[in-house]
Amino acid sequence: MSLLGLVVLLLLPGLRAGSREAGRITNAIGIFIAFLGVIGYLRVPTKPLVLIFLFFGMLLAAPILIWRREFTNP
Repeated sequence: MSLLGLVVLLLLPGLRAGSREAGRITNAIGIFIAFLGVIGYLRVPTKPLVLIFLFFGMLLAAPILIWRREFTNP
């Protein structure tokens, strides 16, 4: 998970420039982290703390999905 965060940090210049590829990769990472949160909650429903992964994954993916038309393909 830390490695995925490092990948997102390395993609920041591409996101600022509006690269669609950087947006797609960051979006995939966000959805993957959210998916881990859902799977973790389904496996252990007595510990809702794992839903924080769902929150952070959607927090990462939602803005990129909403403003995906702003990204160009330089």
